[in-house]
Amino acid sequence: QYLDSMFLILENGEYVNDYRYVQTKFMEGDILKAKHKYNTAFLSFFNGREYALGNLDDCNVSNLTYRLGIFRYDQKQYQKAIPFFKKAIEENKACWGNNILTQNINEPQQYRNTMALCYEKMGKYDSAAYYYIDALAFLEEIKPKYPEKELFINSAMGVVKGNLGGVMAKIGNIAVAKELLKSSIAINSQPNYDHSDAQTAKLKL
Repeated sequence: QYLDSMFLILENGEYVNDYRYVQTKFMEGDILKAKHKYNTAFLSFFNGREYALGNLDDCNVSNLTYRLGIFRYDQKQYQKAIPFFKKAIEENKACWGNNILTQNINEPQQYRNTMALCYEKMGKYDSAAYYYIDALAFLEEIKPKYPEKELFINSAMGVVKGNLGGVMAKIGNIAVAKELLKSSIAINSQPNYDHSDAQTAKLKL
């Protein structure tokens, strides 16, 4: 009920706060999506990102691009989602070194893992494995740089190993699948780790 007021304040103020305007466009998309108006919802997301491309840096655009991919992913349109995830990975590189941990750790591994999930759901297991391995390599690379985030990074590695193990099983590489799944379970069965993911890995094993 406040959405129109938000646009009114942003558009009629002394200046437009570009980041907040884009976030409001995406909120509009979320509302339309909740009303099952998918075409107009995607248009709101798309127009929000287009505005961002002209007014924000790549770092702040990257998560918007990812959300467009998630919109397609949620609709099971995996082939259409993949280009957005690939673009988000490239745009996120502009964030590196800005010391914003969400943009330096959480998002880049999430983008890779979700893209791998797309390929897995499409039955393209070699491509899925490639991007799961890429996500693991990324996490291994950043781990020494962020000792204070060791638990999160280790847990994320456990999640990716479980996903990769599942793909290895699907392509018949059983020995590697077992090794990855056991490693995933050992990581996320620890106190304060992702126990629900450990349970998923146990089921796969």
